[in-house]
Amino acid sequence: MTIPTRPFPFQDLPEDIARSVLEIAAENLRGAGLALTMVCKTVQAWTEPYLYRHIEVDTSAVAGRLHRTILSHKRPQIFALYVKSLSISHYSSWNAILDILDLCRGLNRIELHEVYMPQGAGVDVGVKIGKRQVWDKPRPKRLLLPASMFLPERMHFRCFNHGQEANPIFTNVTHLELLCTTETLTSWTWSTLSKLTKLTHLCLDTPPSLESTGLAEQLLASTISYLPSSLLLFVLSMPFSQYKPLSSTSCTDSRKADSSKAVRRWLNSSRQLVEGSSGLDARLVFAVDKCHYDGWPGETWISHVIWRYVTGPEARQDSDSGAFWRRGEVMIGERRVKK
Repeated sequence: MTIPTRPFPFQDLPEDIARSVLEIAAENLRGAGLALTMVCKTVQAWTEPYLYRHIEVDTSAVAGRLHRTILSHKRPQIFALYVKSLSISHYSSWNAILDILDLCRGLNRIELHEVYMPQGAGVDVGVKIGKRQVWDKPRPKRLLLPASMFLPERMHFRCFNHGQEANPIFTNVTHLELLCTTETLTSWTWSTLSKLTKLTHLCLDTPPSLESTGLAEQLLASTISYLPSSLLLFVLSMPFSQYKPLSSTSCTDSRKADSSKAVRRWLNSSRQLVEGSSGLDARLVFAVDKCHYDGWPGETWISHVIWRYVTGPEARQDSDSGAFWRRGEVMIGERRVKK
């Protein structure tokens, strides 16, 4: 004998329980949020805050769809209310990025990754911080930006009382990550770092290269005297590469030899910097790319640094989850215990 089945009578649930179920689905089930907004206006109102709470733009197609959605939405004001986190690692156009930022004014976190961004002169001056007012509207607590996104007169940390050259985007920042280059190192007014009285976590990134340790050393010399008293963790990231080390089966002997020499140079300069900076500031931690962190477990100095992903979805997840910052906090805690 078969027992006849019928769909679960969802409509018979009390409204508060039904709403809670749908909100959980919208927040945790991939693709469910968008589908639920199309059920009816009531369900749309319940689930939209969860659909748009955390936005990640990692392809040009996603950027294009989000841009069209924001511009065509019947209630564009919801994006200022609902969107709290925006991570962009790919884009269809600068106009798309600026339009998205303009409507998402309630952001707690902004991440503009450099992976797919044009460099130097490739960044149109007309879209930089200091040229477009859209950058002065959000007040995020967590901020990741390339330092090259600022006009030269905006390369400082003053939030107030500096006229049109103030940087209000830093007003509430507690966690800051700046992607630095040799050009931005010499252009930035690092003495204003002490103005960030709410800052608790700071990371200065260098581009992956053999010269990353040299740039990190210069950044350290330029900033160490100006760290705000509120700061709990200061990370200097000096990756050698965003790729895995060359394997014995993937390259010629000459290429392996050249790579080995370069890696050894980077290891030696990194070791000297880490060991030479010991005791300089209890809040200071160095970070290297995970590939080379895992590849040299026998190096004693490696145990005194933390690892990080340099690029890709792993890097974004590491940042989104806060795992990168937690590794730094753990190292600071272990130092205190040893004392």
